[in-house]
Amino acid sequence: MKAHGTNEIHSQNTVERHVNNIVKIFGQQLALKVNDDYLKATASLMVYQKFYPVTGALIETVMENPKLESGDKLEWMLRKVNICYWMRKKIEAKEEIHKMQMLLDDMGSLFPMDEKEKWKLTCLKKLAKILYVENKLLEAKTLLLETEAVSERIGDQLSQAECWRCLGNIFLIENNYSKARSMLSDAKAAFEQIGNRLGSVQCLQSLGNICRMENNYSEARTMLSDAKAAFEQIGDRLDAAQCLQRLGDICRMEANYSEARTMLSDAKAAFEQIGDRFGVAQCLQSLGDIYRMENNYSKARTMLSDAKAAFDQIGDRLGATQCLLSLGDIYRMEDNYSEARTMLSDAKAAFEQIGDRLGAAQCLQSLGHVFSMEANYSEAKTMLSDAKAVFEQIGDRVGTAECLQSFGDICRMEHGYSEARRMLSDAKTAFEQINDRLGAAQCLLSLGDICRIGNHYTEARKMLSDAMAAFEQIGDRLGAAQCLQSLHKVSQMESSYSAE
Repeated sequence: MKAHGTNEIHSQNTVERHVNNIVKIFGQQLALKVNDDYLKATASLMVYQKFYPVTGALIETVMENPKLESGDKLEWMLRKVNICYWMRKKIEAKEEIHKMQMLLDDMGSLFPMDEKEKWKLTCLKKLAKILYVENKLLEAKTLLLETEAVSERIGDQLSQAECWRCLGNIFLIENNYSKARSMLSDAKAAFEQIGNRLGSVQCLQSLGNICRMENNYSEARTMLSDAKAAFEQIGDRLDAAQCLQRLGDICRMEANYSEARTMLSDAKAAFEQIGDRFGVAQCLQSLGDIYRMENNYSKARTMLSDAKAAFDQIGDRLGATQCLLSLGDIYRMEDNYSEARTMLSDAKAAFEQIGDRLGAAQCLQSLGHVFSMEANYSEAKTMLSDAKAVFEQIGDRVGTAECLQSFGDICRMEHGYSEARRMLSDAKTAFEQINDRLGAAQCLLSLGDICRIGNHYTEARKMLSDAMAAFEQIGDRLGAAQCLQSLHKVSQMESSYSAE
């Protein structure tokens, strides 16, 4: 273990071949006595997250030894918390934190006060991190603000910077990008001041994710690429894989599906090597969404079903519900409205239970599309209005633009062409502002069709030709074919008009 106890892939592969025997030998020796060499070797084994399901039992063996000192016991209890957190066993992680807090209280004056304060802070930060993953953002925020105040009081700059970083990530989840950016920038500066490179790069990663969420893809790509390179230098394979995943998501949002698929497949392979089932599930979900956007519904359904099963297995309700929403959208696109309505309604209820307003609004939006396809325009408008209101409240510009586009299409179907033109023009502008080429091209196609129906053939041809070029550039063959079909109709109508 001295030779191979580093979290590098070649070391991991070597250890993996012998891990069961290593655990057996260590378990026997640790049960006999507390031996520094075996404790160090066991700690070296714990750097490999992939083996946690096998190696986690060694911690119990270590802690059962009555000769283990309290300070060392806390270290091993913290390792158990980290293992439970990694394996998404959130209840067990919280229980172990509670045991750590009780042990600290029982120590009395036997443990230096400054050390005790630091351990208490560690417990609070770990608990806040679990609450964050559970989407209990208000509780997590309250705990972090309390921890930050204590950190400042005792002069623990590292702990204070970590609190700022976690708070910044919560504001990011809440779509409060201004506050998130401010908090993460302060945290990054604090980490740099104390020479903590990992913390600084993690802040850069989160700042890149803010730019990604704001659809500022150029800035996001630069930040995430820089963060990925730094993580690789540090040897942090997990965060490097997460950066690659987000870079793939940027390509997906830009409709660069080929590049996105490559990046997400590479990220998935990296997560599998590390043993991060959550990362694997997220990549499967994104890959499924790519196939859905490419209208390859069979492959999309397989991947999204696999992703949902993976999320269910690790107890991630949010991820599983997002997959259910995407699966409902597939049935909608296949005109299986009954099945789509059931799935989307179930997903909406689940999002509301979780407290995810964005997900619930997306379900409303999709249900509005179902009613629109069934020509129930009144019900469709109600649902889309409700969805648009939520999107505006939480600052989701993509959702807002999509609802505007849908309203325009409904007006077009109801022959309200003047109103449709206004809404689709506004939607097109909104899509262009957030660099959504697919949405802008779809609006241009609809506007071209309105001009065609209104016998404005020159304008129609220009719009439809521009839309077709945009679809071809994106690689959307269906959109390009629809433009070609509409252009053919323009030619037919012009010929008919000339003959008269």
